[in-house]
Amino acid sequence: MPVLKIYDGTNWQMIRGSQGTPGVTGMALGSTGIGGPTGVQGQTGLGIQGVTGLQGTTGIFSNSRSFVLNNPTAADNPLWRSPAAATITNAHFLCVDGTNIIGSLWEYNSNGAAGTTVHADATALAGVNLDTTTFTNAGIAAANYVGWKTLSVSGSVTRAVITFEYTNP
Repeated sequence: MPVLKIYDGTNWQMIRGSQGTPGVTGMALGSTGIGGPTGVQGQTGLGIQGVTGLQGTTGIFSNSRSFVLNNPTAADNPLWRSPAAATITNAHFLCVDGTNIIGSLWEYNSNGAAGTTVHADATALAGVNLDTTTFTNAGIAAANYVGWKTLSVSGSVTRAVITFEYTNP
């Protein structure tokens, strides 16, 4: 969660929030710049608007998680628990050494079991990054796990790098 600290001449004011925070009235921060007569309004997340203080507009923040599976085998691997509802927007897969790895991102329940596919099976060739923005189940429920389900490995794959990007709507 972003934190912005503003000094009003006497005290430090800490403003927190990923969806913007209502203004703090009466902060005299100067005649120009932050808190000036016209102010500056942020386009996403926290922004500054006019003399009444901070006012953020609603923003969607993109986040990213990456994981490395060493010597992957055909198995389920719950990797990360989502603290809030999330929407997966991009996924990237990289196979290191060997020939390829075939698998897909999965959403597992809050116990890391009983999953469902997030996207169709992907074949990541060794040394070639594979990107996808097509998903069959992009919405991840709060407290559920996101993971990787390896279907097969060809050759002596030493690592698989899985990265996914998501937003918290």
